Amino acid sequence: MRPHHRLAILVPFLLLALLGEAGAQEVRAMLLPDREATLTSDGPLLLDRVEVDLGDRFSADQVLVRFDCSLREARLTATSGVHKGALARLASKQRLVKLGAVGALEVELATADAQKSEGELAEARNAVNHCVLKAPFAGRVAKRHANAHEVVAADRPLLSIVSDGPLRLTTIVPSSWLPRLKVGDRFTIRVDETGRSYRASVAAVSGRVDPASQSVEILGRIEGAEDLLPGMSGTAIFPGATAAR
Repeated sequence: MRPHHRLAILVPFLLLALLGEAGAQEVRAMLLPDREATLTSDGPLLLDRVEVDLGDRFSADQVLVRFDCSLREARLTATSGVHKGALARLASKQRLVKLGAVGALEVELATADAQKSEGELAEARNAVNHCVLKAPFAGRVAKRHANAHEVVAADRPLLSIVSDGPLRLTTIVPSSWLPRLKVGDRFTIRVDETGRSYRASVAAVSGRVDPASQSVEILGRIEGAEDLLPGMSGTAIFPGATAAR
């Protein structure tokens, strides 16, 4: 989620933090995955199989999507043959130049042809490598955007994924808290969806204060919360966070 979208959601709740000393220690917070990504296609391709579905867990480097790459594989075979031919011609020219049968220019031209075919071969191999999409990290499927047998255009979203493991939280606090709010400070978050409270700590403080609301965004990390999911929200409680009067 983009920072300005998070601000739009959380700033209204900042009013709760400005209503008296007790309220000033509580602010609304939203849970985020530690890592997230949207996997896309790199070109018009026929989608062969999607190996995972909504909510499925997967490991790092696991194949998530397979494309029908018959044309790319055929091009790889063709460019491989062209490259072998270019190398053979270069080797022949190098032998002939030693015998004085050809000039140095012909060797240079053969070398250029071999280098060009090598680049085309590398490009074809790279295209074939993109015939499967692997998970960049271990996690779960947050949303599936496409189905097998569809022709997907370049940059079309296929899967939205989030990482497994500890979650982060984002919240907006009054800038007057900054003198007493440091990275590593402990606090508690009471999550609406579970009705439970969890221990958390400040992981980062934004380098910029919003002048309109006199607030600042902070990121936190939650400890031992396997029952939580990204997108949940709750109330973050910061004991002793209010500024000195």
